[in-house]
Amino acid sequence: MTIRRLVPDELKIGVAAIQNIKRAKTTTGVIAQFLKRPDQYFIAAIEDDQPIGFALAYELERIDRPHPMMFLYEIEVVESHQRQGVATAMIELLKKICHEKGVFKMFVIASASNNAALRLYDSTFGDAREIKRENVVYSIQTTA
Repeated sequence: MTIRRLVPDELKIGVAAIQNIKRAKTTTGVIAQFLKRPDQYFIAAIEDDQPIGFALAYELERIDRPHPMMFLYEIEVVESHQRQGVATAMIELLKKICHEKGVFKMFVIASASNNAALRLYDSTFGDAREIKRENVVYSIQTTA
């Protein structure tokens, strides 16, 4: 298994990860747009030339400090490879990237009822939980 950040010429792996693991529709154009941005991270776990997991993260600039934060938006692993260290390895790569780029904090939002996610983040983020209650996320549709 290899864990790496996808680069723009790895469109097929990105599309396969989204379509086969997330079970969502996407196109090479959408993946190409994502991969070309230096502040967006598509981490893939690959085995036998096929994605078995992926993580999406975004670097967020701050107005109050010179160093950005990293938002781990999503992480998924195929069922056959869950609880085998795949997600942990992807998070460790993101932590290494944060260290190398001077990112001062990485954060993730998880539902208090998602026990699998909480176990993963407790083991990879350590004793870093800031809020121990259900999260409330507001969103608004901005396009038709």
